Amino acid sequence: GRLFLNQWLQTAPADACPYDVVWVNLAYPSTLEINRCYTLEFFRLVRRALDDEGLIVCVSPGSLNYVGPAMRDLNLMLQEGLRTVFPQVRLIPGDTTLWLASPSLPLAAEGPEAIISRWEDRALPTRFITGEHLRVRFNPQRLAWFEDALKSDQLTVANRDLRPAGVLYGLAYWSEMFAPFTRRLLGAVSRIGLWPWCLLAVVVTGVAGMLGRGRATGIPFMVASSGLAGMVCDLIIVLVFQALRGYVYQQVGLIIAAFMAGTALGGWLTSTASVAGPLTTAGERRALLLSEAALVSFWLVLPLLLSPSRRRQQLVS
Repeated sequence: GRLFLNQWLQTAPADACPYDVVWVNLAYPSTLEINRCYTLEFFRLVRRALDDEGLIVCVSPGSLNYVGPAMRDLNLMLQEGLRTVFPQVRLIPGDTTLWLASPSLPLAAEGPEAIISRWEDRALPTRFITGEHLRVRFNPQRLAWFEDALKSDQLTVANRDLRPAGVLYGLAYWSEMFAPFTRRLLGAVSRIGLWPWCLLAVVVTGVAGMLGRGRATGIPFMVASSGLAGMVCDLIIVLVFQALRGYVYQQVGLIIAAFMAGTALGGWLTSTASVAGPLTTAGERRALLLSEAALVSFWLVLPLLLSPSRRRQQLVS
């Protein structure tokens, strides 16, 4: 759906009629691919494709009697994302919560009796949707209870393409139902910022360096840590690519193939250098430090290459 929106916005003629309704009929964001349809960037795409009196409808987990912390955070994340882009937002509570948003429709001003009156005037032949059903769904007391259950002092993280907080909230909701310990673990991890993790890596590296001052343990540690960092960063590239592009079945194979080709090339160059003749101790140290510096420089520059270009940022905004 998001790929279709991108292509439509790029190729549609200037006089093309915008859409009246966009229905995001997906499960809650438990994967990066699904999460692409719940981010601020996606809502901005929808806003550009909608008529001024158009409507976007999203669904999220709901309840009629109890809202747990993870369900609350998941709904709050969706609520804040819609409110950031659309001036008019309204929720309809139930076993499945419906979120309605529009650029200009006065959604909050419509009372249940006015909605039911228009429904009865149209006399649509339906079995499930009836006037009584609508009175239950639009019950003011139920709405007030659900809105009160969503109140929280803890701020939710904005869900963006390069910061897919929706996946964290979706996994926390699944864990709340089936693995409560995992939910608490995800909650604790989500409160830790980036810099503490970087500091932890520096501390672990420093301690390992002090313990392995000798060449017998220092060099194997550098080789092992470099291999681990390479695999982790390769996985990060795959995840970032999926968050930005969505479809990865063919392209992810090219990414992994490039990683394996680079590993094979590096191994071949190393073995070729060793066959040519042994290096001195100073030469080995210099070659090892240069290779490590090249790796660090590469991983520092790569995030800049992965960031969306200015043209793309203009497109999604």
